Amino acid sequence: MEDLNLLAGASGPSRALGVSSNGNVIVGDSTFGGTFPRAFRWAGSTFTELVSNTVPSLATAVSADGTVVVGKIGTSTASSAFRWTTQNPVAQLIAPLGTDKTAAATAVSDNGKIVVGISHPDFLDYQDIVAGWNQGKAFRWTQATGTQELGQVLSGSGIDMTGITLVSVTGMSPDGQWIQGRATTAQTGQNETVAFIAQFCDADIGGPCLTGRPAPFTLGSSAPNNTLTVSAGKSAQTTITVTPNAGFAQPVTFACSGLPQGATCTFNPPSVTPNGGPVNTTLTINTDGGPVALLSPGASPPTMFAYALTPFALLMTGMLWYRRRVDDHGLWTGWFLVLMIALASCSSSDSSTPPANSGSGVPATGTPAGTSTVTVTAASGGSSSGVPVQLTVTR
Repeated sequence: MEDLNLLAGASGPSRALGVSSNGNVIVGDSTFGGTFPRAFRWAGSTFTELVSNTVPSLATAVSADGTVVVGKIGTSTASSAFRWTTQNPVAQLIAPLGTDKTAAATAVSDNGKIVVGISHPDFLDYQDIVAGWNQGKAFRWTQATGTQELGQVLSGSGIDMTGITLVSVTGMSPDGQWIQGRATTAQTGQNETVAFIAQFCDADIGGPCLTGRPAPFTLGSSAPNNTLTVSAGKSAQTTITVTPNAGFAQPVTFACSGLPQGATCTFNPPSVTPNGGPVNTTLTINTDGGPVALLSPGASPPTMFAYALTPFALLMTGMLWYRRRVDDHGLWTGWFLVLMIALASCSSSDSSTPPANSGSGVPATGTPAGTSTVTVTAASGGSSSGVPVQLTVTR
């Protein structure tokens, strides 16, 4: 156990409420003047105060890489949620819902784009580690949408929310598409508080939208920044790691989608079974170095008729030059014929269908240069998890 010490000038206790995936960044609050909390970010023994010391604040969660911090700014009766990043180290306020007076963020996605939390008309307070926040209304925030009531977001997506009120958010999956918390429901004829988990996908989630139930494991790639670069005709490899939740020990199989033309993928081994810890498979993406289409759709390749036109046109010109003194009328007639032949040739060339191959007679099965997003999916039973890998092919 390591003592993190206190934020400079703090006179009361400190609390750690969030930690990055590698344990190097911790967020929370330190108390000043008895009950005045200030949000902090601790990284490598260095404390950073996130909000002006004239306003109470609390940091509740941090992204996996430690670069995005969320929490609450203000008192129990007048507050906003906030989002702070290392790229822009100024607390960005996230307003409460509608006419509510208080709000607090409780979780952030790993890519930092999705923030969830609680909004309340009057009073919102973090009581302690066990009790957490008092009930209010669950919200979801992105830069594009602003603050939205989570129940209304789900209802607008076709989910029947009759008799259900989402009163808090206690956590979110790393990619931001699964949100958990507390709800009150009158569906059984009496009001009761229950746990809930909900899925919502949009352009801000950090991966593919999964159609099955949440997987009891997570998926990762050893490729730096999940990117691979390979020359056409060569292979690229990365290690895919399956990290199980506690107690999960079922076979997991793999697949990939989004491959560019001529590329294939294999896994070795094709199936793994976690046994109390992470387990690996090697993903190999093979590319085809064969020919690719040289002409894009809509291009106008020259035809044999067009090539034959040139000597024919020169012959006609010579003949007409010879006859120029004999028959001026014939000269104009000849030139008119040459013009008609040229126009016919252009029309034929423009309407030609561009070849699908490289021109050598060999099918264009090669992998073209460019970047593709290959989604690696692991499945077990009715659940699955995915990780995107950016594949760049060069020629």
